[in-house]
Amino acid sequence: MDRFVDNGMMLVNFELRFPGYRRLQGVFGYDAGQVWHTPDQWRANGFHSNPDIGLRFVMETFVVRLDVGMSSENTGL
Repeated sequence: MDRFVDNGMMLVNFELRFPGYRRLQGVFGYDAGQVWHTPDQWRANGFHSNPDIGLRFVMETFVVRLDVGMSSENTGL
């Protein structure tokens, strides 16, 4: 929890969404990011990244999401 929290942060997220059955949608995604304490600690090659998959249940006014992210260290829901 809060492992990747500091004074500076950069996050990039890509998602490919596709229709499913009725109000369900599927998602394939890829996340990459890094954190740093001071601006001089930022590195272009210091990103951590992971793929993810998910489901979306689309309602009239909101979306219910369920995502699973996988990395070499852990899998998270």
